[in-house]
Amino acid sequence: MAQVVYNGTQVVSDYAPSTMDLTMNKPMLYEKIVRQHSNQYRDTLGLDMRKSGLEYPMGADFGTIFLEGWVHENFLVAAGGVAQSAEAGTQVIPIDATSIDSGRSYVKVGHIIVYPTASNQTASVESIDFTVPTVTVRAGAGVTLPALAGGETIAIVSSAWGEGTTQPEPSKKEYEQIHFIPQIIKDQVGISGSQLTNEAWVSVSEYGTPYKFYNVALADLDHRQDILEENALLIGDGLTYTPTPGVATVNLTTTLRQTKGIFTWGKERGANVAVVPATVDITDLRAIRTYMQSYGDQSNDIFGWAGSVIGQGLSDELWTNVQLSSADPITSALTLRMGNNNIDTSDATARAVSMNYRQFNDFEGSFVFKKVAAFSDPKILGSTGYTYNNKSIWFPLDNIKDGKSGDLFPNVSLRYKQLGAYNRRRELVDLTGATNGLHTTMFDYNQTGMKGEIAMQVMNPSLIYMTYND
Repeated sequence: MAQVVYNGTQVVSDYAPSTMDLTMNKPMLYEKIVRQHSNQYRDTLGLDMRKSGLEYPMGADFGTIFLEGWVHENFLVAAGGVAQSAEAGTQVIPIDATSIDSGRSYVKVGHIIVYPTASNQTASVESIDFTVPTVTVRAGAGVTLPALAGGETIAIVSSAWGEGTTQPEPSKKEYEQIHFIPQIIKDQVGISGSQLTNEAWVSVSEYGTPYKFYNVALADLDHRQDILEENALLIGDGLTYTPTPGVATVNLTTTLRQTKGIFTWGKERGANVAVVPATVDITDLRAIRTYMQSYGDQSNDIFGWAGSVIGQGLSDELWTNVQLSSADPITSALTLRMGNNNIDTSDATARAVSMNYRQFNDFEGSFVFKKVAAFSDPKILGSTGYTYNNKSIWFPLDNIKDGKSGDLFPNVSLRYKQLGAYNRRRELVDLTGATNGLHTTMFDYNQTGMKGEIAMQVMNPSLIYMTYND
């Protein structure tokens, strides 16, 4: 819900488009503007999250998530590799630096490793030298261990110890702490008193409500705020900035913060796979599920946002080659997830229709996706030289359960700052000098400011799969 401050009184507005109802009189003449650029990409992902119930308040300057590392690991061979061993002899395998952390590695004395060849050859770990670093392994009787190239992955399959020996060293287990940071986003318009009496108004169809009519400048303000928020959720870098004290963007010594968008999370932690958008097919979709399962994800439903080019490729494949019976936008997987977010069935169905997602079912579950308008906006991500039309991004729809509180949180959601009844999901503040109401200034000029403080929350960034064609 958005918080609207009107003449000093804070009220709650409808959730879409969310902010601009200033209790003005309805104009005598309705729409007088020719929409040269259609809807100017007003179908935003922030609105999708709101409709889906995927937004939650937060009461701190940042949120923290602890990510559990792998319970069982493997290791990489360092550059240069190693030659084959003598029969029943030893082999000194160099360990890649990525398999070492704080002078420790998962591979330990006593482990049994298997070689990545058809021979299924194994060896026993005799010693580890962390100064080089290397792992010394012993071949079995009558066995010659094969050569290894740099970059090969070595799997640990078992351990073997003699009778009466001591216990091994403790296993290495990692927990990583990551943060999601709210970002303050603002915009402003100014309107003269005379302009407020003009007939230049536009109609805005709100979900679940009749048409309402807004002054053009206020409609544009709301749209710009939507754009600024949407792109922060997509490509924000998650960094903090320390600008010159006293500049307009800071107050005294405060810092600027960007939330980390889902593309940034995916680039850093997920899979990044090159595809040809025009020939993307079922094989590419199933590769997404295979990746999710390789990280232990057991969800049935995978959610996706696609640019127009790759989205068209998917449409051609699914509705032409696969010959789906219809392109029904009422997706059962999406409505089920809305039900998990306490949205009743009839409302969830109506919301699914308005969001225009599509669903493809395979043996193991479903893919729910849409072509995202923001990737095609010719003034932003669709500008000349940008390739977001060729990109897509995928993640599980399933909720993740908090081990302490038991609360369920979706893997990807929008968070906004809130304390008690006051929140900063979308706040509209008027400085009124001329309108049909109480004036707060003596000038014949009105200023309307909009601000929000939001964050993209990703519970498991490893479960993000990105495709590209740069």
